[in-house]
Amino acid sequence: MGRMGKMEKKLLFLNFFIKYMLVEPPFLGLSAGKKDLLLPNGDHYEEDVGRFYSMMNVESVSGNTAEAVFKPYWDEYKRTVIDDVWFLKPDVYEFLTISGLILWDTGLDGLTDQGVEVCRAMREKLVGEIHFYYKNVKKVEDPCLRLGQIMMLLSSVQKSFGKYQEELQMCGFFEIYKNLDPETCQIINESLQL
Repeated sequence: MGRMGKMEKKLLFLNFFIKYMLVEPPFLGLSAGKKDLLLPNGDHYEEDVGRFYSMMNVESVSGNTAEAVFKPYWDEYKRTVIDDVWFLKPDVYEFLTISGLILWDTGLDGLTDQGVEVCRAMREKLVGEIHFYYKNVKKVEDPCLRLGQIMMLLSSVQKSFGKYQEELQMCGFFEIYKNLDPETCQIINESLQL
């Protein structure tokens, strides 16, 4: 990563951050044996969508409006990422591999050829490590099949990321995030530009 410029590192982070925030809560829930979306501190996301958004102390959106506008985004997230995590039941090594593959995305606009090469090398290393793990530690009968199944989760995260960007734009329209700290707002706004 030392060979990458500051803007490329920022681009990788912004791309990674939101996608990681999509895949981590269902994995933490799976690890705890609960089909809840857990946060790293053990708290869970509010399941009542209208209440979740109206708790942000924003006058521009009521619970009913929030439910009507945002529930389709949450339903899509459940259908894609959450259900896939529960179907595949990745262990911690698979989760870390997925996280690494999200981070080292070779397809981002704005990466130099050298940046793409760094990402490609890191992805190859990750795939090699997980293949070794499947074959020699976990003793998976068909390591390539399992790797393919886990890779499908990447497309689920990507699809959900697109919907999440739409949701964030709607939150901006309703000024839902105006009470967040400025650094978080900046991350959200910059991630919308990807």
